[in-house]
Amino acid sequence: MKWIEERHEYWWNYLLAHVPLSKNFDINTPEIFYTTRRSRVAATANRSYCEYNLGYVVQESQEEYDVTVCHEICHSFADRLVSRSAKHGTLWEYLFNIVCKQTRGQHHSYSCLPAKGTAAAERMKKTFKLLELQKKLDTLKSE
Repeated sequence: MKWIEERHEYWWNYLLAHVPLSKNFDINTPEIFYTTRRSRVAATANRSYCEYNLGYVVQESQEEYDVTVCHEICHSFADRLVSRSAKHGTLWEYLFNIVCKQTRGQHHSYSCLPAKGTAAAERMKKTFKLLELQKKLDTLKSE
């Protein structure tokens, strides 16, 4: 997931470089969290963090998911600019469509989960298993 972290940092720095900011704007990059929750949401964000759903990371190409990363970074940035949730309002649209030059829109057309028996479903199953094993390993290391 190193590439997600790199793109997360890239889009944050891109916005910092292209949007005029007041002196009291918090320029610290939002934290990154990952989830394996089965949901129709590919990612979420607020002013403090962005959470990326690894189930969707394995379904999409890096180029496609990069738009999701940009989408969420724009949420965090907009929320900090107005000190509240900007949702998909005018400020968010300006950041996403004009500043970042993205045209995919506010909503992505994701399927909830890949069909059983497909290659994507098998990759997702293996990814979830790998993440479970990683959590167990982390727990053992901390003991």
